[in-house]
Amino acid sequence: MDCAIRTDDAMVSRHHARLFGANGQFFVEDLGSANGVYFQEQRVTRHMLNHGDAVRCGSLWLRFVAPELAAATPQAQPDHAASQMPFPEPSGPQPVGSPRGETSSGHVAGYSDGGMGETGPYAASGAGAPGAPAMSPGSGPAAAPVALGAEANEEIGRLNRRIEQLQTALRLYQRGRGEEIAKRIDELEERNEKVRKERDDLKRRVDELENMLQIEGSDAKSQRARALMTRTSELVQQIHDLLQDVRINVMTSEGEFEQFAGQLPRASFELIRESLRSSSSQVDLIRDLLRELRNLAE
Repeated sequence: MDCAIRTDDAMVSRHHARLFGANGQFFVEDLGSANGVYFQEQRVTRHMLNHGDAVRCGSLWLRFVAPELAAATPQAQPDHAASQMPFPEPSGPQPVGSPRGETSSGHVAGYSDGGMGETGPYAASGAGAPGAPAMSPGSGPAAAPVALGAEANEEIGRLNRRIEQLQTALRLYQRGRGEEIAKRIDELEERNEKVRKERDDLKRRVDELENMLQIEGSDAKSQRARALMTRTSELVQQIHDLLQDVRINVMTSEGEFEQFAGQLPRASFELIRESLRSSSSQVDLIRDLLRELRNLAE
């Protein structure tokens, strides 16, 4: 059975959460949703509700009003669309609908792509639903006071919808940037593997030069080979050091990405970007050293 409170928020699933009462207390419980239930921006599996508590499901905010205080709470004037929506009748412990007024996004509840379920005789409503007290700034979309009038209420609803659209766009942008960074890290790892193989090949050629020195003794060829071997050893050591730096930068980028894959802060983006730039410069320097080694070998 789908939950009773519906919203067009794509972050809220059909079976997202439920509200229920037990032993005189009321609880909100996550039903295994993908995006979770949050209280004070902390994800919770089950939370005991106190009067005035606000929980978030996706972009939908719900504020709990204790039954004994619900009658004394000032009621906001419902708009025409909300007044036409019937109150569902509770029938035992099955999920039933809360008052179907406007959701926090300003849309009338009742769509089929998301929702919340509740049981029990207590009141819980979205930030824009009738009977919900205004939230404090920063805690979620707030209900408009009655004194502002119908036009002001409509404007606040439009602003709330715009805020949610911007939040969704930000989440999509962050996900896109994360995919781009992950792809860049994979490319660096591939380049690092190619450099490692070339380094191993150069070590093999150095071993061949050492064998040649042992065979030919101290003639002109051996002196040339000795000088070549010395320079080659220096270049190989430099390549080894650069490869170590590349590994460190790649590991730093991977660590930042894995830690903040869901919501990367700007500081982490800057750290990852700088690590990738440094790795790219080091790989270019390694390429120049390899070119010099090839010239010496020829």
